[in-house]
Amino acid sequence: MHAASLPRKAVVYELVVRPIVETNFWPGQGGEPRSAVHMRIESMEDKDMSIAECEICSKLTDFEYSFDKHGWEEQPRRMPVEAAQLEPAEDIALRGKENDHVKRCPICGTFYRYVYTSEYLVNGSEDSEELTRLTPAEARGFLSDEAYDRVMAAMTGRPNDPSAQARHYAGRSLVSHDVERGEYHQVPAYLTYPDADVARGAIWTSWQA
Repeated sequence: MHAASLPRKAVVYELVVRPIVETNFWPGQGGEPRSAVHMRIESMEDKDMSIAECEICSKLTDFEYSFDKHGWEEQPRRMPVEAAQLEPAEDIALRGKENDHVKRCPICGTFYRYVYTSEYLVNGSEDSEELTRLTPAEARGFLSDEAYDRVMAAMTGRPNDPSAQARHYAGRSLVSHDVERGEYHQVPAYLTYPDADVARGAIWTSWQA
């Protein structure tokens, strides 16, 4: 089957990920369509700030979750307190948005996908929350062209950032940008990047594409 007829995730895997992963040894690693109704972000405060420099985002990993089972209160898992400082980037009054929407850091402008689920069970209801840090390309619908270009221009220098957290996010963001634009030939350079944090971030995004 021709690559153009395959889903994007399959194209990334077959043309990019499989050849790299099958010929290299990697040490262990230490959504929904854009809404038609959302708050469009035309600019970003501190647009050149990396997540490692942000007092909120530096305390959050790329994926956070909480879990609470009623009747088992001694074993809850809570979200970091910094997660509560994120602000909705969508109108959560809209149907279905309260429990599944995009949030934004008020300091550095980084976006996150928030999902809350609750399940009633006989032996105790279960509530869970998931918070996933989005790359600029994944949050593209919330940024003006100017803001997006500005953010990505800053991101190109982040593979050399002194923070491992910032380098990992740079790997994720740069690959996400290339995949979104269909420039798959750019991806292998990040999958084989000399810095392990950049490479692992690139691999993560390649599998999620």
